[in-house]
Amino acid sequence: MADPDSSTGGLASGLIRAAGSLVGVHLQHAQREATGDLGRVITGVALLAAGAVFVVLAVIMGHVAAVYALRQYTILDWLRSTLAVAGADLLLALILLLRGRGLLRRPLLKETRQLVKRTVQALSQN
Repeated sequence: MADPDSSTGGLASGLIRAAGSLVGVHLQHAQREATGDLGRVITGVALLAAGAVFVVLAVIMGHVAAVYALRQYTILDWLRSTLAVAGADLLLALILLLRGRGLLRRPLLKETRQLVKRTVQALSQN
């Protein structure tokens, strides 16, 4: 007859190996998903930065010339010319910022979190 302590020890070591393997699979999956999410986050941040840089450059370099051109070639006075240029800059900046925010809004490591949740639920049912 088999020794109960040796069968318990074998069972425990088997469970430890299975848990270690499961953790390894989760880590590999998390690394793959993090790599994809990192690209999305970098793109989102780059778009937000591009939007901010464009706003600054447009304010510094374009306003004086655009306001002057509107004043010269339309019936707008100085105030209305200035407001028209500022409105156009604001519209472009909002488009870039909203696109960048949209990329950053989705959750990170979504698949990994779902996989861990399913695994914990499966292990807690036993």
